[in-house]
Amino acid sequence: MREVRRSTSTSMPSMRGFERQVHREWAEEVFAPQLASRRDREELLDLLVVATDLLTWKILRRDGGMDRSTTSERMLRLVQATLPAPSKRS
Repeated sequence: MREVRRSTSTSMPSMRGFERQVHREWAEEVFAPQLASRRDREELLDLLVVATDLLTWKILRRDGGMDRSTTSERMLRLVQATLPAPSKRS
């Protein structure tokens, strides 16, 4: 029984690391246009990863007691607040 616990517990951090990397790659792909040619690209990507993370959803939805719609709206506002305003072309 101890061997099973050890192998499970040692694989959990690597699985979480993998999930974080997949999420970061997803955010990098989805927000590629907004990240292009940015000097603060890594900082902006970090913020977008946090704004779209499952833990953020959990904090708002479960811990905050918000319904699904409100949670989605709050996360959208986080993303919008993080992204720079689009430049207006005349």
